[in-house]
Amino acid sequence: MSKKSEFIRGKPTRKKITVIMGILNFVIPVITVVGGFWWSTQVFARLMRYNPHIVRYPLFRFPSGYPVYNPFVYFGCFIKYFLRPGFDVYLFRSIKPALIGTAIAIGFIILYVIRSLRQKEVYLYGTARWATKKDLKNAGMFRETGVVCGQTADAKISAEYNAKDDAVRLKTISEGKKLLCHSGKTNTLCLAPTRSGKGVSVIIPTLLNYPHSVIVFDPKGENWNITAGFRKQFSHCLKFSPISRDTLRINIIDEIRDGDFMYSDANLIADILFAGDNAKDSGTEQFFNNSAKDFVTGVILHVKYSDRYPAKNLTTVLRLISESNAFFSQGQTETDIKNPLVEAMLKDLHSGNKSACKTISGCANRLSKNPKVQADVLSTCFSKLQLFEDPLIENATCASDFSIEDFISTKTPISLYLTVPYAHIKRIAPVFRLLIEFMLRKFSEGETQYGAVKLPEDLLFILDGFPILGYFPFLAETMGVLAGYGVRFLIICQAMNQLVKLYGQEHPFLDHCENTIVFRPRKPSDAKVFTDLLGKESVVHENISQSGRRFGPLDNRNLAAQDIQRDLMNPDELTKLDWNSLLLINNGMPYIGKKVVYFDSPRFKDRANMSVPQKRKDLLSECVNLPSNKGIDILARSAEVEKAMQKDTPLFLMSRQDVRKRKITLENATLADFLEPLPQERERHFCDPADPPIEELKRRISMLELQMAGESENEWENQDHEVF
Repeated sequence: MSKKSEFIRGKPTRKKITVIMGILNFVIPVITVVGGFWWSTQVFARLMRYNPHIVRYPLFRFPSGYPVYNPFVYFGCFIKYFLRPGFDVYLFRSIKPALIGTAIAIGFIILYVIRSLRQKEVYLYGTARWATKKDLKNAGMFRETGVVCGQTADAKISAEYNAKDDAVRLKTISEGKKLLCHSGKTNTLCLAPTRSGKGVSVIIPTLLNYPHSVIVFDPKGENWNITAGFRKQFSHCLKFSPISRDTLRINIIDEIRDGDFMYSDANLIADILFAGDNAKDSGTEQFFNNSAKDFVTGVILHVKYSDRYPAKNLTTVLRLISESNAFFSQGQTETDIKNPLVEAMLKDLHSGNKSACKTISGCANRLSKNPKVQADVLSTCFSKLQLFEDPLIENATCASDFSIEDFISTKTPISLYLTVPYAHIKRIAPVFRLLIEFMLRKFSEGETQYGAVKLPEDLLFILDGFPILGYFPFLAETMGVLAGYGVRFLIICQAMNQLVKLYGQEHPFLDHCENTIVFRPRKPSDAKVFTDLLGKESVVHENISQSGRRFGPLDNRNLAAQDIQRDLMNPDELTKLDWNSLLLINNGMPYIGKKVVYFDSPRFKDRANMSVPQKRKDLLSECVNLPSNKGIDILARSAEVEKAMQKDTPLFLMSRQDVRKRKITLENATLADFLEPLPQERERHFCDPADPPIEELKRRISMLELQMAGESENEWENQDHEVF
């Protein structure tokens, strides 16, 4: 534990009993031994008739003339004269006092040791205590490489809090002897308020020290600029930045496997897209979400296997649904107006894939025939997919420069950075959430044997600002299980209420994380969560009672002590933790260490800020040797994708005549409903001419529409079909 802060309590001091017993435990054995030897010396000197040649001269004499010798003269004489003839009788006659004194001292010491051992074994109210360096070493917290949590308390770090910027400025005076660093085989939770140094002390040092694969959620791109240059020396460094043209691309539809896994992969994408916003999601729209999820699954497979759509990505899925909804009237009650997307899904051959045709047809047929329900389902689909209308996101997800399978089959570590400007985090979060959760589910497929993992390279997810990404139900449920597949997490959040808001009061993250790092929390409620984890300790409390006059000679004081319990650390102590310190909880053992300052540390400063790829062409060079790109000219493929994106690709194959007829049919049907008299309008005016048949009304309206468009009926009928 670090040097005591004025706000951190120590154990109660037992001023009377502790001091007195400590003195007696030392003094009594010494007195008995010295007294025994002094008595033996006096007896031996008397037997030798105080001969100065044998017992030397006394230390002093009493007024009566009785001499007092050095207590240990007997010990020296015993060694000197033991083997000389004639002295042994006198030595043995005088040894009894020394033996008695020594025996009393030994007996007292034995009783004291037994009593002390019995006292140490009794903890009436709790066994919580601060971890020692030995405890940390046994827990594997002194590794050379891995996840950096901090450094030992002997480090000297200056910390200055700037109230104007609400930031902490750290500077290293001297480093600790050891890093607080574990291997990365366990999960870690870091609670660090904003501007408290979590990047400087935990995230960046970990990226500069972790030797295996990482996937980093990197708001602002700061971690990429500082650490990617070093990690590029031993790993493939990939950057996915959906709000930039200088980004690698990944198309989640490309990850759908053929055959038996076709439906499950597509449904997995839809399931992630339509996940609730938090654990308290009431599910009032569950019907529409389930229907929309099923329909989107079919549309995704339709886009993947149909020859109509060169761009096989989620933007195409969005536009198909959007175009379908545009031809559909929510107020229409006629059921004979068919959804063009459903028709395309039913009629398309899907590259001759019979299994795909069967699955897609099933999804299309399950869509409700009720026009209003269809409209609501399509609106739900659109709301979940509208983000992919963004041209930058379309660019980032239109093709794949790398594959999720690369993490499963690679022999070299991969470092994937997910970067985004801070202003766009909330808007872009669904894209990252889709990618991360799809990865997690793919990585956790199949079975593993005891002691073996599925991934050839351990994978660490570093999720800075984790709650900003939204709700991850799969991660919350299986975080502990994923470690068996080689996947671990370093989760960083600013306050506990962020997790509570998304996952509820009983969230599992504290249960799944063996290591917890706590910077000085700003809310007492957060501090209480962690101080409760530390547990309670048993301490001895001293009570002193006094009777009689205060300065009187008959004062009577009673001293009593009893075992009581108390929290190892109070919430107010944690909220006053020094700015340069951190609380590390490793499997229930707490330790107050110091923060790391990477830019002042000889361990890390030379690794930081190396040159990193910035342009897309340079980023592509990192993908050349990935398993999914073997034998592929990446630059040529990228150029083909760029060229294809510039074309206006068709969606529905419909003639202009079909489009016009559908529009007129909908408008005429609406007008006919408007002209239909209401039930209460029973009065008939015989002077009014009879209404023409509905067929005649439709014909007149159609002719009027054609005249307004400046086209003749013959031109309309003879017009060539065009692609819409």
